[in-house]
Amino acid sequence: MSKQNTHDESMKENEQKKEESQEVDLAKVNKSLHEENQELLKMLNKLKEEQKKLILATRVNTLKEQEIRNDEFKKYVNQNLIKETIVPLLLEFERALNFKTDNKDVKNFLVGFKHIFSNFKATLKAEGLEEITEKVGNEFDSIKDNVSEKIEILSETKDQKDNVIAEVLLSGYKLHDRVISPVQVKIYKLKTDEENQEEKE
Repeated sequence: MSKQNTHDESMKENEQKKEESQEVDLAKVNKSLHEENQELLKMLNKLKEEQKKLILATRVNTLKEQEIRNDEFKKYVNQNLIKETIVPLLLEFERALNFKTDNKDVKNFLVGFKHIFSNFKATLKAEGLEEITEKVGNEFDSIKDNVSEKIEILSETKDQKDNVIAEVLLSGYKLHDRVISPVQVKIYKLKTDEENQEEKE
């Protein structure tokens, strides 16, 4: 065998080995790319699932919020009508029932009137309109009370204390949990030293 032939065969073998090596490298790269592709697909599917869950949760929350808004609307849809029409009527009833008289016929009439008034309030209570009551001696509460008059006192006693209700003039009303007409009250107000000094001057 000539040197040339041996050299050619050696060259062919080297090329063949090189090609085989390249094929192995390509197979490895291909396998690696395939694995990466599978991982990316898994991640993509996971992201899609998370996105679906997020969209669903958002829809559920939106529906809940809308339901709450609808409930609030239903509860207070007639607030202005009740505040401007029914509450003044109730307060007029109350003023009439507080009328003092010695006349027997008028007293009998007031008993019937009280019965009608109680039934009327019970019907309104079933619709969410409730009377707010206060007592003399309770501390003034700016959320449910309105001061019609302040009775100034120089010092506190057992019955007369600063910011305490001295007299309840008219009941208040709330619609569900919202005060729409505060209780009308008179309260005791302690005169400060400065106010006393100003009056002396």
